[in-house]
Amino acid sequence: MNHPLQNKRALVTGGSRGIAAAIVQRLARDGAHVALTYVSKPQQADETGRTARGLAVQAIAIQAANADATAVTSAVQQTVRDLGDLDILVNNAGIDIDMNPARGNFADTLRAFMALPRYGTPEEVAAMVAHLVGPEAGFVTGASLTIDGGFTA
Repeated sequence: MNHPLQNKRALVTGGSRGIAAAIVQRLARDGAHVALTYVSKPQQADETGRTARGLAVQAIAIQAANADATAVTSAVQQTVRDLGDLDILVNNAGIDIDMNPARGNFADTLRAFMALPRYGTPEEVAAMVAHLVGPEAGFVTGASLTIDGGFTA
């Protein structure tokens, strides 16, 4: 199996659920050791870490809120201490997929305006992140890439 991120060390903020959890799993599948932060659901964070460890990488869950600079600094320090260094930082925006409009009142109306008439999945976002932090995107710098299925095209 190809492991393009073999022995890289990643920190994914907000990594216990949704898009960020999918990113943790994808990076682990690609060979990266991962640390993830969470705010209030340690069981979910532990499960995400356990799943990643099942892919033969190190994985740790760290309680830290992105809004708390001291907690984030501590999370980075713990990541470096426990994993040996830090190569990849995924600063998850904290988008709540539970609020996904795919289940909302206007979902069908919005689909009519989409180039691809469906909503994206956390795994599709994770695939883009894995590409951008991998060796094949080594020449990509300063780019703003939108993952929205053509909605803003």
